[in-house]
Amino acid sequence: MQLKILTSLAVGQAGILHHITTSLIAFEHTHGSPRKPHTLLFIGGLGDGLGTVEYLEDVVAVEYIRKYKEPHYGPGKVVLMGHSTGSQDVMHYLYSPKPRPAHPVLDKCWEPVLRTPVDGAIMQAPVSDREAILWVVKCGTARDSPASMRELYKKAVFDAERNTYEENESVDTIVPLSVTSRIGYPANAPVSSRRFLSLVSPKSPAEPSEDDLFSSDLTDARLSETFGSIGSRGLLGQKMMVLYSGRDQSVPDWVDKEVLLDRWEKASNGCGRDI
Repeated sequence: MQLKILTSLAVGQAGILHHITTSLIAFEHTHGSPRKPHTLLFIGGLGDGLGTVEYLEDVVAVEYIRKYKEPHYGPGKVVLMGHSTGSQDVMHYLYSPKPRPAHPVLDKCWEPVLRTPVDGAIMQAPVSDREAILWVVKCGTARDSPASMRELYKKAVFDAERNTYEENESVDTIVPLSVTSRIGYPANAPVSSRRFLSLVSPKSPAEPSEDDLFSSDLTDARLSETFGSIGSRGLLGQKMMVLYSGRDQSVPDWVDKEVLLDRWEKASNGCGRDI
């Protein structure tokens, strides 16, 4: 399966639209080359969707792809690729317990689902959302001074922690778009309070949330729980590639990228998994 994204949805492209679930779709590009057994599944970042990333399409569901491809082409390889915040999805897929435990509030009718192994994984721009936000808060924006950003951030965290759910703790609340857009998130991408707290991880680095995976100040013990658990889960058939831009605009200038990559590699290799 060739997967790529269009810079303009007005441009017609030959392909197949897959309805994987009622709310999740994938687009398979079929124009220009023979169809092949191998598959690259791409997961976009926060706010991404069809037509928003220049080089790939937003899609996930390994088991669906394998069942769809094998009868026609045989047992091809599947590589999982995440872009930006989508890299967190790749990490969760590879290191989380199998099956993953139910959420104590939201997964009232939870049933265990076993994840299907992949042949390889790619994380492109695996930046820390927490450090990116803290950088904005520290530097301010054209609209808000650093002092104003600090107050905005503190209030957003306080409100999200105080009112994470509503309707008898069964429904997520939403952080106002007027807040998240000033911090740096897309103005058209609602973020739940639970997700916001997971991204900003206010108790890090001592108690990192589940989405604080790539921050430079995380302890070696935390990295051993994430990168270091990939090998024992048995979901990565071969290797994982990390593509980290030397001038990523979402990475603060205080982050030493080479040191950070070395720490990730060491944590992964410590459990017998080479990156």
